[in-house]
Amino acid sequence: MTIGIVIPFRGTDLDKSRLREDMSEISVKYILNRMTQQVIFEIMKLDKNVNLYVLSKNKVSFDGNYQVGEDQGKNLNDSLQKFTSKMSEDIIMIIMADLPLINKSRINVVLETVEQEKKVVIAPAEDYGTSILCYNRNTSFPFFYGKKSAKRLANYLTKTSINYQVLEYDYCYQDIDTLKDLIKLNQNSSLPEWLKSYFKEVI
Repeated sequence: MTIGIVIPFRGTDLDKSRLREDMSEISVKYILNRMTQQVIFEIMKLDKNVNLYVLSKNKVSFDGNYQVGEDQGKNLNDSLQKFTSKMSEDIIMIIMADLPLINKSRINVVLETVEQEKKVVIAPAEDYGTSILCYNRNTSFPFFYGKKSAKRLANYLTKTSINYQVLEYDYCYQDIDTLKDLIKLNQNSSLPEWLKSYFKEVI
C-alpha cells in the first residue's frame, strides 16, 4: 500500500500574516523553514512506503528525500484539490509545515488508523484548524482549510455519511499562526532544541 504525504509550503509573503504582525520577515522565514525541515525529518523516519511532496509556488531547498509539487491554486484549498486529484497513492496525508512538535510516532498512528479502519482522520489544532488530514484516495470530499476547518470538514463528513475520526487535541498537533502560539509552545519540554535556542535570542 503506497502513501503520499503532502506538505503545503506556499512560500508567499502573504503566508502567516498574523505572525508577521509581531515578528520580522527574517524571523518568520527562519522559523517556517526550520519547522518545515523538522516535519520532513520526522516523515523520513517512517518505516513505510512513502512518497513525500512539498507543495510550493516557489523554489524550495530542504534536506531529505522529497519531490517538489507545483502549487497551481489560488488558495490553499484550491491548490490541494488540484494537486491531490493527480496523486496515485492509496493513502493521502496532508500535514501542515508549521508543526514543530510533531513526531514519527503520531504520524504513524494516523496512517495506521486510515490503513486499518478505512476512515478519514483529522488531527486538530487547538483552534480547530486542521493540522493533519489523512484519507483513502478513493474517498472524495472538498477541503475546508481556513478558520475552524476541522469542525467544518467533520460537519460535511457527517452529512455525507463518510466514516471519519477527529483525534483528541494534543500539543503535537499545534500549529504556529501567531506569536502567542510560539510563546505557549515554548513552555513545552518537547520543543526542539533549535527553537528553544531561538527563543533565548528573540523572546
